[in-house]
Amino acid sequence: MNFLFSVVYGHPAPALRNRLWQQLTRVQEEGVLLRVLMGDFNAIAQNSERAGGSDRRIGVNQQFVRWIHTSRLVDLRFMGPKFTWKRGSLYQRLDRGFCSSDWRVAFPEASVTHLARYQSDHGIAERTSLPFRPNDVKNALFAMKPWKAPGVDRFQAGFYQRHWETIGKDICVEEAIHSMRNKPGRIGTMALKVDLEKAYDRISWAFLFDTLNEAKLSAALVDVIMKCVSTSSMQLFWNGNLTESFKPSRGLRLGCPLSPYLFVLCMERLAHGIERAVRADVRTAEAFSNVLDEFCGSSGMNVSTAKTSLFFSKNVDIEKRRIIKNLLGVRVVNDFGQYLGVPLLHRKVSKLTYAHILDKMKAKIANWNTAQLSLASRITLAQAVLCTMPLYAMQTSKFPVGVCAKMGKEIRGFIWGSDKSI
Repeated sequence: MNFLFSVVYGHPAPALRNRLWQQLTRVQEEGVLLRVLMGDFNAIAQNSERAGGSDRRIGVNQQFVRWIHTSRLVDLRFMGPKFTWKRGSLYQRLDRGFCSSDWRVAFPEASVTHLARYQSDHGIAERTSLPFRPNDVKNALFAMKPWKAPGVDRFQAGFYQRHWETIGKDICVEEAIHSMRNKPGRIGTMALKVDLEKAYDRISWAFLFDTLNEAKLSAALVDVIMKCVSTSSMQLFWNGNLTESFKPSRGLRLGCPLSPYLFVLCMERLAHGIERAVRADVRTAEAFSNVLDEFCGSSGMNVSTAKTSLFFSKNVDIEKRRIIKNLLGVRVVNDFGQYLGVPLLHRKVSKLTYAHILDKMKAKIANWNTAQLSLASRITLAQAVLCTMPLYAMQTSKFPVGVCAKMGKEIRGFIWGSDKSI
């Protein structure tokens, strides 16, 4: 059975609210027999739907009552508290549901449930909101048509779908920080940026072996990987002589094509124990600390407390921040800086956000002996080096016009500034 379901919000201004009744009446005149309307109508139909308050001018909205009768709507009965809105000592029933008589015949048992208020009129919505999850962003982007542009950067969804393996983590981290920055309500969140000391050098081979088996890789493949990792031997040059060879028990070789994949698998075990953003309370912080201690104890790694940082959403009080900071033993920051080479945007983007890219460009130009380079050489360097420096960051964010103008000015100055004959 098909029916028309309308979600309604009545504007606080009476003139605009009366315009809404007229628009809804025109919908009724189109001959839709099965209708349901629910929402915040910002009006009451009877004096019994109001209690308390000193302003007696706030009463029955006659335009609202006339619209109900003209549209021949039936008020859905409700269960729960009588009033749905409160300000000071004034209580009113502003949220409600209506249906047509034909819909009521089809669904005679239908009713509306008024939930108990929690701290504010929006408390229920805040309590039922879920924490940010990276898969939510991915699912939303992959559900779009490839040619749709979801954001102000005007990149189409197809770009993210095709290159998700490359830029997916940047997008998800940006979205997590953005959701924390604008998080409403009383339940705060925190994010911990963990830095591991000598991460590749400290991975225990026994831990790596367990990780490969936990990943359900075949025994033959695990055996081949472990032979590649653990069959190496070393000698030290000590006081002019070589020591006897010995076999290490940990570490991944830098430069080996296989090492990054093995390292990511090991980090997945840590990721299963924690979430990127969690509730900011002492109990969660203790669990966080226990997970890190257990991971470091089994993997052989060590957390660098000097480089590890903690970020709180704005709705976490100062005392709770202090307790959690002391418990974890790390520093609290208002800005995480860069992640995977891209600045994490904690506030409104300005020229200072991407000033580090401009500084790198200036440093690169200063190291070149521009006077000894021909015009063709300067153009080649500008195209191959200078113009490519901001490309990685531009994949995930939109640069301010002023930053682009300054970069263009530096490049033009490098190409033309030193050639006196032009």
